Amino acid sequence: MMINMEEKTCVKVVLIGVGGYGKFYLREMEKRTQDPSVILEGVCDVMPDVEKQNPFLLEHGIPVYREIEQFYEEHDADLAVISTPIPLHFEQVVKCLKHGSDVLIEKPLCSSVEEALEMAQIEKETGHFVAVGYQMNYSPVTRELKNRILNGEFGNPVVLKTIHGFKRGKAYYHRNNWAGKRTLHGHLVNDSPVNNSNAHQFQNMLFLLGDQMDHSATVTEVKAELYRTDPEVENFDTAALCVRTASGVPVWYYTTHNCLHEELGPVSEFHFEKAVIRLNPERIDHEHGNYQICWKDGRIEEAGAMPESGESFKLDEAITCAKKNQNGEKQHPVCTIQAALSHLETVRRLSELEICDIDRVMVEEEHINGVIYYHVKNIEKVFSDCFDQEKYPSQVMSGWK
Repeated sequence: MMINMEEKTCVKVVLIGVGGYGKFYLREMEKRTQDPSVILEGVCDVMPDVEKQNPFLLEHGIPVYREIEQFYEEHDADLAVISTPIPLHFEQVVKCLKHGSDVLIEKPLCSSVEEALEMAQIEKETGHFVAVGYQMNYSPVTRELKNRILNGEFGNPVVLKTIHGFKRGKAYYHRNNWAGKRTLHGHLVNDSPVNNSNAHQFQNMLFLLGDQMDHSATVTEVKAELYRTDPEVENFDTAALCVRTASGVPVWYYTTHNCLHEELGPVSEFHFEKAVIRLNPERIDHEHGNYQICWKDGRIEEAGAMPESGESFKLDEAITCAKKNQNGEKQHPVCTIQAALSHLETVRRLSELEICDIDRVMVEEEHINGVIYYHVKNIEKVFSDCFDQEKYPSQVMSGWK
């Protein structure tokens, strides 16, 4: 039988979920319509009008299926890109692996550490990779910083800390049946700023401290103050946490859905023996800016800008690795299951802690275009003071906790 070598170099992609975050991947695939090395083989989504919402699918004759199994009955895929609700991640990743696809799964990886470990075993058995969509890990700027950290250029880490928040109103929590939930129909969800919407900056700190390029640092201790501003939300919507890695490095993270402006920060300081790496030192909201390395000898070095979105980085890397795997080269994207485990473990431990309802006198209600938003008064200053002093809100201002 004659082998079609062109097919071997073409990566077939299936997108599973294109109604939420998955629409960004769909846009990325639209950009690649003239690239003969990658093809969108199909889409899986339960939305009844997905084709109407995405005319690109009709224009290019891309088949749409309601179930993953229906797709695999008629097609195969080298790479499955999954952007679906958290409770579905484990089952869907396993299905795709067993059908012979490499997988790029949006964060969080799954609902529990136990699921992640089982997923890793199936990944090993099938020989196909699972990559996780923590987009900052895929950035060339992050990779370069981590290389320099691994090479010991900055000395040993001392403390890492970040502030990052988004303004999220009731529409955000009403957009589906799992937003802000701890469980749904008996399945773990643990949706929160730390686990989902604001997860990237926190996970990236653990990634930078990993002892290999595709590893994150192991978390051994988790302490936090968890707060709920919206009484209708089951889980917390504001948090100040400090985790310690296996090597004893404290990692502080301050995050919320109840800031005044669209985005709070991000602001970061990564302290090492020989230098401090800063992101957005002026603390301007919605300003991602450049990483700046401030050396102890007085030198200041610009270390590159962190992109605000990273769909192209992670999708490109997943496609490249899937293509190499076709040819027997066995390559894995940088953000592995192991790189996601410490984040999952942190979320598990947070789920065991008490959530405090913020006193209503500290909360302002705002109506924008018919949507209710809550703003915790002075949260920007509280988080800034906590960041500087490496403390929790209850330690810097009365009325918290």
